[in-house]
Amino acid sequence: MHKSRLSEAERKSKDAETKRAQLRITMEKERANWRLEADQLRHLEKKQVDVDQYVNNLERSKEQLKKENDKLKLELKSLKNNRGGDGLTTTGNGSNGPSPLPPRKQFAFSNVVGAAMNNNNGKPPKDSHYFSTGGIHSSGGGRSDSLNSSMNQGS
Repeated sequence: MHKSRLSEAERKSKDAETKRAQLRITMEKERANWRLEADQLRHLEKKQVDVDQYVNNLERSKEQLKKENDKLKLELKSLKNNRGGDGLTTTGNGSNGPSPLPPRKQFAFSNVVGAAMNNNNGKPPKDSHYFSTGGIHSSGGGRSDSLNSSMNQGS
């Protein structure tokens, strides 16, 4: 009788130890899942910060381009006023001819942003120089070199 109680106690002890080990494994699995979820949340938060910075850079570039556009509109208006409002210039032979400025290229800011996003699988460009140097003009888009040189000569 004593032997049966001892074997029953040992069996219960082994069962308890097995259950304890299973609970410990389950707990470690849950901890690993929590860590993984926390890392994913941190990664998403960092991505959100990057996207927010990208949007802020775009907004700053937009404001700079608006200011430049307004400045160029005023400059064009003053040129038209100085030349009789027709926007034509006098060529060397005394006749009125077309402006020496080349025609402006059509430029859509959204196309440049879309292209930049498409080239990076929907992610902002990694080149921070893109925005820090005034945005689009530094990448070759926007104005032609002849327009820039003629504007510099007029100043």
